[in-house]
This record gives sequence, structure tokens and C-alpha cells, in this order.
Amino acid sequence: MGTFKFLGQDLQYVTDHASVRATGTSEGSVDLVQHLLQVSYNGSGGLPGDSGPQQTQTIIIGVDMWTTGLTPPGSVVLGPGGTPVPEKPWMHIRRPTGEPAVVPGGLDPTTLLDKLKARGNVHRVGQGTVEGVATTEYAEAFPAPTGQAAQDYGAGSLDVWVDHDGLVRQVRVTQALKAAPDNDPPTPAETDVATIQYYDFGAAVTVAPPPASQTEEFGQGLNTLQPCVSSASTALLCKPGTTTSTR
Repeated sequence: MGTFKFLGQDLQYVTDHASVRATGTSEGSVDLVQHLLQVSYNGSGGLPGDSGPQQTQTIIIGVDMWTTGLTPPGSVVLGPGGTPVPEKPWMHIRRPTGEPAVVPGGLDPTTLLDKLKARGNVHRVGQGTVEGVATTEYAEAFPAPTGQAAQDYGAGSLDVWVDHDGLVRQVRVTQALKAAPDNDPPTPAETDVATIQYYDFGAAVTVAPPPASQTEEFGQGLNTLQPCVSSASTALLCKPGTTTSTR
């Protein structure tokens, strides 16, 4: 069983009074065997540097990745002879050969529980339901990170809901984000809660590349493209193929 669909939501709120400052939702489908992924992301909120609603889409077929929404509509690039031409909406990037299939947040619902149990820190919480499916909830607390990440992130927790077949139906990651008074504007202490649900296990996944006429080869448009960078919780939902910073 290597296919499934997912639906996720990310909420970031000010810790002291729980006012939501940023939200993000993602939806897509994955085929782990054929290395296929299709995901759309919609975000909004008051994160530093945000210019308004954010919408991206990413398609992966084997080692090929296409992504759109990285640049504002109407952007231009320099064409032959230095003439400005409209930038094509999709960017194509060839991923390194042998790179593992992309799973949102790296959380494979078919193997996640076994990995958690192998670490020895997970404990059973009780029974529950996820979208009408009977589940058992497990939880694991993780300490604040060390090194440079400790400047931004505190401790957190991971909760998973598993059905009777051992498939993870829902994951929730909660993590403390430290205050950043030197930001412009200053950022208060916050809590980031990311939830992702998995469903339609075993359903067929069909993914097609965008039209070649609407695709720019990487290197002709943007100068740089960095992998998604985020906290442990926003890694569930961070926009594929982009650089995401919550601070």
C-alpha cells in the first residue's frame, strides 16, 4: 500500500492570548512506489515579509519537480537580447537521482508508528476517531533543540492517531516559538500547531506535468532555489520547493 491523500492545516498563534497570526493549508496525493506527489498550498497571515495570500502548487514525477507560485503574477525575465519577457508560471527542477520519494513533512503514515516506537519515547494516550475512523492516540514529547535552532524554537510534542491496520490517520505537531524582539516588527512568543490527516489509502494517484509551453527550466528564472526550511511543526505543511521561515 503505497498511495494516500492528505489534508493539512497549520496555525500559528500568540501564546499569551491565542490570537491566530498565520494560517496555512495543504492538500494533495502521494504514490510512494512510483515517486509521485501533487500538492497545493494556501497560506495567509502576518508573518514577517508576507505580502499577502500565498498560493503554490508542486508536482513530482520521479526525479522531476515542477512548482508554481514562487514569484508574483506578471513577473518578467530577460529574454534574448536582454528584452523583458513574461516569466512562465511553472518552474522545472530535476531532483537528484536516488532522492527518496517526497512525503509531506517526511512523515510516512505507513511506517511512522514503528519509527516512533523504535525510539522508545512514545506512549499510548487512549482511543479516538478521525473522520469517523476508530483510532488509538499516541504521543511523544520532544525537548527544545540545541545549537542555532535553540534561538528560535522551544520544546514541543507529537501526537499520532493510528487505525486498527497500523496506518496513521492524523498527526499533530505542537512547538513553542520563542519571542524575537529584534525582528522588525518584534515577534512575540508563539505556538505553532500543525495537523495533517491521511486518507484514501490505496487509491490510484494520477499526476501529470504542466504544459511545456508554461514551464521555465530552473536557472533561467529565479537565481536561487533553496529547500524548505521550517520548524518541526511547520515542516508538515511548508511550501514544497520554497524557503519558508516562521521567524
